[in-house]
Amino acid sequence: MSTKWHLNSKNEIKPCKAKDNNCPFGKQFVSNNEILSILHNLPKTDSIYVNNGIIFIWNNEKYLTNINKHKITFEEASTVLDNPNSTPRYDEINSTQTEIRYKTIGFSSRLNILLVCNCVHEHTNIYRIYSAREAEKHEVDLYRKNKW
Repeated sequence: MSTKWHLNSKNEIKPCKAKDNNCPFGKQFVSNNEILSILHNLPKTDSIYVNNGIIFIWNNEKYLTNINKHKITFEEASTVLDNPNSTPRYDEINSTQTEIRYKTIGFSSRLNILLVCNCVHEHTNIYRIYSAREAEKHEVDLYRKNKW
C-alpha cells in the first residue's frame, strides 16, 4: 500500500500517520502516485523547488525572464505563497476551464510586497508560478485595507 499524504494546517504535503482514511487535519489524502505522476510528466523545461515542505514548479525560461524584467526570483515568490497572511484573488483573464489561476499578494521572506501569478494543482497542492513582481502602489493599498 502506498503512503497516504495530507495537507497540514500550513498546507504542506506531509505523510499521514493515520491508520485509516480519517486524516487528523480533515484534509484530502494525496497519494504518492498522484504526486509522482504530476512531477514525472513535467516538461524538461520546468524546475521543481521545495520550500517549507511545499512543492513549487515553474518554467525555466519564464524564471529567467522574470528575473531580468522584475528582479524577483521565484524562490522569493514561493515565500509569498507560503505566507498565511497573503491574499489570493481569482485571475479571470488568465484562467481556463482546466486551470484556475490566481494573483496572490503578500509579504515575501525579504519583506517585499509581491504580486505572484500562480495556480495550484487541485489535489496535490503543488504550486505553479508564472510570474512575480513588486506590487504596485494601488495593489499594496488594497492589500493593506483587506480589499484585495
